[in-house]
Amino acid sequence: MESKRTISLLKAGDSIKETEKMQFMVDDVTSAKDGYILVLTDSTGKIQAHVMDGLCTDPEKLKGKVVTLEGIVLYVNEDTNRIKVKKIAVVDKEDIKISVFTSIPEEKLDRYERELEKLRTHLKGSVYEELVSICFSRARVTRMRQMPATLINHCCIKGGMLEAAVVVARLATETGRYYMGLSNGLYNSKIEWDLLITAALLHNIGNFLYYSNEEPFSKTMVGVNYGYQGCVTEELENVIRTNSIELSVMDKAKLIGVIAQCNPYRRSGAKAMRVEAVILRNVYTTFTMADMFDRVRTQAMEEGQSGEDTEFVYDEALRCYVTLKG
Repeated sequence: MESKRTISLLKAGDSIKETEKMQFMVDDVTSAKDGYILVLTDSTGKIQAHVMDGLCTDPEKLKGKVVTLEGIVLYVNEDTNRIKVKKIAVVDKEDIKISVFTSIPEEKLDRYERELEKLRTHLKGSVYEELVSICFSRARVTRMRQMPATLINHCCIKGGMLEAAVVVARLATETGRYYMGLSNGLYNSKIEWDLLITAALLHNIGNFLYYSNEEPFSKTMVGVNYGYQGCVTEELENVIRTNSIELSVMDKAKLIGVIAQCNPYRRSGAKAMRVEAVILRNVYTTFTMADMFDRVRTQAMEEGQSGEDTEFVYDEALRCYVTLKG
């Protein structure tokens, strides 16, 4: 059985069973009066763990390792809980769930928030302005900073949902400007910029229904039953209905139709699509592939490989170039 619990969900009195396979990264090890204190982390936070002398041969060698354990969470003070460890074991490398421990740095997420505000200025006076404002409220952005964009594909780490929303919207805007310079067929069509930017920003809005509020790396039963595209549509409908947003049937249909092109199983031929959908589909495909390749390269380098086999992978600055010129 794999655990769906994380550090942020642990509270005093909770038991942690070895069979849960709950994984922690050992961030630090310090000596204590009767053993060692480990600082354990995952993508949701930190917690201390007390390891008694004799329970582990050399606790100091655990630093930087991923471990599972059995124990009970004890109250220390108002701000601190600590796990009293009964058993502890190092996790085999191939069994480590990387997304549990990795996250986008807070300062980078802060930059994404500032970029989000700039993107929203393009929607002033638009029929979608109120919808985007509510979908990116302070409370929702705070949740997005904790959530992945996907579980196993692109941006599958803490903060990935915010990163994907902002970067895809940025690239869609830049790509739209480039496509407007072309003079072939479809690309003579006028771009509805408010539609393109709104669809790009909201392309992963279904995550609020698809993933658990308490455990953002776990799929909900709604997600299982509705499927991802169903969650996108349902979440948009919920926001519009709950907040009495005035949006015409046509404007809502256009938005859902463009967002749907981010779903690889619901894509249409280019001639049957709006220009905004073509742009978003191309941007989304390139961005998601580049992000996944980046993770392959990073993992290869961490394993001591030269990275020569992954030179085709691009950093964030080059992604924009590939999207525009590729």
